[in-house]
Amino acid sequence: MQKTGWGSVAATMVVTGAIVAGPPAARGDEGLHAAATATAGFTNNVLGVPDSVDADGTVVRADGFVALRPALIFIQEQDRFVQIASYAVNARMYVQETGASSYSGQLAWQALLGLSPRSELSLSAGLTHGQFGNFGIAASPTATPIEAQPQGDVMFVSERLDASYARQLTHDWQFFQGLGGGGFHPIGRENSPGSNFAANASLELVRNFERDALSFGVTAHYLAARRSDIMPIPEDRIHALIAGPRFRWLRDLSDELSGQIGAGVVAVA
Repeated sequence: MQKTGWGSVAATMVVTGAIVAGPPAARGDEGLHAAATATAGFTNNVLGVPDSVDADGTVVRADGFVALRPALIFIQEQDRFVQIASYAVNARMYVQETGASSYSGQLAWQALLGLSPRSELSLSAGLTHGQFGNFGIAASPTATPIEAQPQGDVMFVSERLDASYARQLTHDWQFFQGLGGGGFHPIGRENSPGSNFAANASLELVRNFERDALSFGVTAHYLAARRSDIMPIPEDRIHALIAGPRFRWLRDLSDELSGQIGAGVVAVA
């Protein structure tokens, strides 16, 4: 696989600011809020050029960028029920390499429902549409077809649904269950990647101590990807399932700081 230039990550500098306006949502009330986030930064490798093609004359370009994220947020809060609906526009614009700019809009909904004093249900849904920038990632002369990199300037639509359930079994034991899935669909270009679909499920049992917690769980992830001109896999569609147990140890180092160590085993089919 190709090695991406370190500068595309290590030498990126950003400055961020945020503005939020709107009345606070009191319990049993609802409110509409406006929020905006602005980020300015600089990178010395805007195209993410791999090191392996530098000898072929590919120029590593530096550029500044501005990222804007205005959003409208609706919050409704009642006894044992909270829901949040929002729409946000994400724009990342480069000063000189305008072809690398990208845009997207995201419609999201979240809800938290208290089923009983010991259990709650969380639901979320999201729909995103947008356009990737034309990154112009070049492949090395020795790259095999499976290593071909997708070009940018691709319109896309993606969706996501998630649900989770939590229950306090006893004072020290908690149970969590999660289920989710979504898809990614490039549109408007013949050689754009095919649609991808993913789903995940998890079960977790947690034992709480005074400053520690031990977690025992099982996770499963499923992926389905379709063959395209720039991803010529042998099959028309590839399926993958990754599942296995996991263990985590969580520790509260202070009132503001915590850490965790995890381990697991996975099987791929």
